[in-house]
Amino acid sequence: MKEEKTSKEETKKKEERHAILLSGFSRDYKKTLAKLKKNLRTAENVDLFICFWDYTGTRDKKKHTSIKKKSGTPLIVCKDRSAGKVDKDKVAKDYQPTALRIFDLDYTTDIIEPLSRIIEDTDVCPTGLKFSYQVTRGSLMFFLIKQTFLLMKSHEDKHNIRYKNVVRARTDFVCGGYYPKVDWSRDYDDSILVGDWNWSGVNDYKINDHFAISSRENMKSYCMFYDHMHVATKKFITNELKTTARGNTKAWSPEHMLAIYFKENKISFKRHRDKGP
Repeated sequence: MKEEKTSKEETKKKEERHAILLSGFSRDYKKTLAKLKKNLRTAENVDLFICFWDYTGTRDKKKHTSIKKKSGTPLIVCKDRSAGKVDKDKVAKDYQPTALRIFDLDYTTDIIEPLSRIIEDTDVCPTGLKFSYQVTRGSLMFFLIKQTFLLMKSHEDKHNIRYKNVVRARTDFVCGGYYPKVDWSRDYDDSILVGDWNWSGVNDYKINDHFAISSRENMKSYCMFYDHMHVATKKFITNELKTTARGNTKAWSPEHMLAIYFKENKISFKRHRDKGP
């Protein structure tokens, strides 16, 4: 009986499927692709879903010609379009994804940016730093994370499957970031494990937005945050977390907002301590 039970458990493990959700700009992907294959996509039952912007993106920065802070100083912004367009065929060849979608950055920005300009004139933005650029970029980021989750869900519905463990990742890292070694046979449902570097925010309301892994249901809460950003912005209006001080604010920081949402909804998250080889 014991051998039969073990055999059933092994069969179940083989039937389970897991997913990696990769989103954002494709910058640096050629530098991190090998590590993704070595540490993340390490088994046949791991599928990969990608949603990238149609521009490669770059971390090079410049002074914006028209956007200024309330102080009058120019805003420093990323030159997202300076590196040119994404080669979709090459991305597909390099990653061999289960599904891939490329989104039009200009079109999506044209929808979100006017709303961001409305938001900047409300109490949701901190005094002294009322500019729409920061609101737009955070919104674009969470929008694309949501779309990657929906791309995965569409595949689930089509093939009548449901993924067990889900990873959220991006192609570039800062402050010593990396892809942790994932053990796909493990249960990750007790908490959302977040990359153990560059946790940004204020006090306990901080997190990392580069990497996370947990069960599908936990990661649904993470990936659908775009629909719940108002939970975080309520805290900016009251300033109860002291994050909207003039000249030193974390309001509209993607990491800070996500951490607020998790804490408000009692969603457990902690650092992923296992770096792996």
